[in-house]
Amino acid sequence: MPLSHFAEYGLAVKNGIELAKSTGSIKFKGLEFKFEDSAFDAKRTIASFKKLAEIDKANLIYVLGGPMSEVVAPIADRYRLPTLVSSNDPTTAIRHSYVVRFANPAKDYGERLAKEVLARGFKHTAVLITENQYLNSLLEALQKSAKDIGNIKVVHRGTGEMADFRSAITRIKVEKFDSIAVFLYPGQISQFYRQLREQQLSLPTFGSDAFESNSEITASGSGIEGAFFANNGVTENFRTLYIKHIGNDFQLAFAALGFDLATFLSEQFENSDKLLSSEETLRKLSQPSEFDGISGRIQVVRDISGDKYFRFPVRIRKVLNGKIVTVG
Repeated sequence: MPLSHFAEYGLAVKNGIELAKSTGSIKFKGLEFKFEDSAFDAKRTIASFKKLAEIDKANLIYVLGGPMSEVVAPIADRYRLPTLVSSNDPTTAIRHSYVVRFANPAKDYGERLAKEVLARGFKHTAVLITENQYLNSLLEALQKSAKDIGNIKVVHRGTGEMADFRSAITRIKVEKFDSIAVFLYPGQISQFYRQLREQQLSLPTFGSDAFESNSEITASGSGIEGAFFANNGVTENFRTLYIKHIGNDFQLAFAALGFDLATFLSEQFENSDKLLSSEETLRKLSQPSEFDGISGRIQVVRDISGDKYFRFPVRIRKVLNGKIVTVG
């Protein structure tokens, strides 16, 4: 997981795991966690994966980050090593036998987002998007709903390095859009909102799980207030517990993933009286079941396409008074 670059996300998952350990939620004493920093870099992720497999003799590896998950999936098959990945792309688990997705299909978030856009009555939405499988899936879900929610028009499409959105903002003003979909990367999001404020444009906005970032919200300024996005929900009880032990609520949804990951593994393997084979471990990870998690009832799904994944309840999250709260 990223513990240096994009460290907010990795540290939150790590904190969630550590919180599960410190509060006694992990009952299986034979369960040991070892953390490696991917730095959100493909070469470093591959090197870390091989180290965990060859030197540390890991029985199971978890990879945080969609692009990093895609990189290691074929290596997991090569090593015949069960691997949980945070990819939202179903083909990752369909194409790779030893991969199970610890994440919903991207369309779950896109469909929930489209439902919220429809409920809010937006009829003319401008889209700024960075090329990415997950973000493209959100846009696709909106476009499929266009007959119900009105015009969906891309005014900017680019790479993660782009930082100047002024021409797109001018176009939004001229064409009189009533809402903006901000499907950009962290860093780009705050740049966009600062430039939006420079041009004195105030419109309802919504985005992706990249908004689940306190540092991004702070850097964006007042323009991001009220923005909403679809993500996994978090209970207030968990928020209170996390703040008490960790001291902040940064990337709380990702912390909940870490907590649920640790407790699920504990429950699945606490009755194992021997070291399981890779195939036995894989069966335990991917057999259809349900369990109660921080965000609600979580399903382990194995569908006819061959996809193997965890389905978390999807909620609407909103930036309110500089904080992120669940609103629907």
